[in-house]
Amino acid sequence: MGGYFSHKKEDSESKASGKKANQVKKVVPARAPLVNCPKYVLKRTGSMYFDADHDLAHEFYEETSIQMPGGGVKLVMRRIKHNLIPQGLIDLPHPRLHVDYPIVMAYVGPS
Repeated sequence: MGGYFSHKKEDSESKASGKKANQVKKVVPARAPLVNCPKYVLKRTGSMYFDADHDLAHEFYEETSIQMPGGGVKLVMRRIKHNLIPQGLIDLPHPRLHVDYPIVMAYVGPS
């Protein structure tokens, strides 16, 4: 399997000190946690839209007819992108943990 980052390289600090790359440990957080973030998320932004008739759906289409050069009529479905109102905030069925809440879910340490 060799991915792009599957091999280990020694950095310049480990070469200067004579240590191997796997012995140099630097703890760098993926991102800084928010200080005053809530523990649970109770609402989320809805992904559906209301149209002019107050119907709720992810996408809306209308059937239109196109006159063909031979005199026939071709029916096509066109997506409606305008005059749609977002659903807004909706309640979650059960609370979820906030993504920025600083908590350790599982610890995988040296065995």
